[in-house]
Amino acid sequence: MADWSRRKWMQGAGLTALLSQAGCQRGCEDNLVTQDEDALFLLSFLILFFWGQPGSELLTRVYEKRHMRDNLSPPAPGPGEEEEEQRHRTPASQLPSTIPSLTAATADVVGGRLTLPDGSVRRAAYLADSLGDRQVDGRIFAFEIDGGKTARLRGAVTLRPAVPGGGTPLEFRDTALSPDGRLLIVSQSGTPPQWIFVDTLNLTVAGRLMAPASVFPRVVAFAPDGRTAYAVASSQQFGVTPPPPHSLHVIDTVARGITRSATLPANTEILDAVVSPDGGLLIGVANAAAIHIVDLATLTYSARVAGVNPPGDTQPYSGTIERVLMSPTGDRFYVSITRNPSNNSNARSAAVGVFDLASATKIGELPLRYPAGVIGPRMGLSRDGILLAVGFQRGTEVQVFDTSTDREIDAIPFPASFGFAALAAS
Repeated sequence: MADWSRRKWMQGAGLTALLSQAGCQRGCEDNLVTQDEDALFLLSFLILFFWGQPGSELLTRVYEKRHMRDNLSPPAPGPGEEEEEQRHRTPASQLPSTIPSLTAATADVVGGRLTLPDGSVRRAAYLADSLGDRQVDGRIFAFEIDGGKTARLRGAVTLRPAVPGGGTPLEFRDTALSPDGRLLIVSQSGTPPQWIFVDTLNLTVAGRLMAPASVFPRVVAFAPDGRTAYAVASSQQFGVTPPPPHSLHVIDTVARGITRSATLPANTEILDAVVSPDGGLLIGVANAAAIHIVDLATLTYSARVAGVNPPGDTQPYSGTIERVLMSPTGDRFYVSITRNPSNNSNARSAAVGVFDLASATKIGELPLRYPAGVIGPRMGLSRDGILLAVGFQRGTEVQVFDTSTDREIDAIPFPASFGFAALAAS
């Protein structure tokens, strides 16, 4: 990693977006995403992007894993293919794109696929300043991924012009990308509280939905059909303890309106959420020790699941569950856990909890290294659900797990000076 150590300008906070490609045979087009059910093996690519200080250059690294299907071995590499595979594993490389005036420490990113009018699909990533800078206009930066090897800055969308001399923070709380990649929703809890709809094909603001009175948007998640989104909101703009009442709103993404709303039980704060593949359940977590499950057909709170304790350990624990991911098959979901026994605050540990969705019970854990000084675990799951990547903010590595075996298969290092901040996958 000597190449990384030479990048001394990469100081302070940064941002990582992780994307993956699954189901491509050897020879699938570089810039298109295709899938062949008859493939003898699957390829998953983890494409990592790194940001440094505002205005710093964009870096990328590609990680590849090959998966066997039906116990068949892939064909032997052809001429030049071994060299090509090694190139995919090279350290971070510098790209020509720059991100001017970005508050990197508070940036949010989502990755996904963009379906073009001709039906072709391209990999894409979208980056927003999640807290908003008083001196800088609020923008979404759009990137197109070229064959899993390079990325280019395709353009930017201004959500609000800069306010001379300052002004009210934008407080962009969350971004969500539709299943077809054509629509991005940004939750803004600052003035005015609203949900902003971004057309990702044309890079324009397609609409704005103002929040009802005393409703401050937090997290938003799309239903599988893309025509519906579920938005969790707080009754106060800024977080307090205990959490203020939260509400759940059903948004028609075509008509740009709220169709139903419900109040969540007291002390039910949700800062990250996913929707099950059948569209029936919302799984939510926050900086607390519980998992929240909501029946979306009736908008009723159906379960509060404890998940901090290690399997089989019944002693009291304190800790938090901050992030949640859903497997593409919908049979399990993953949550990030940090904890310590209530009688020993120094015995810190961290893990990814693996839960069975049908029974809402923990079926296993993936151990995480939890060094001092890190905060906020971030997770990303590959599109095929096989590769799970986890990294801590301010940490020095991203651990990669194979979910078919629940084993760690790689650790991607960062220089100690690099402030890892966020991770996303598709």
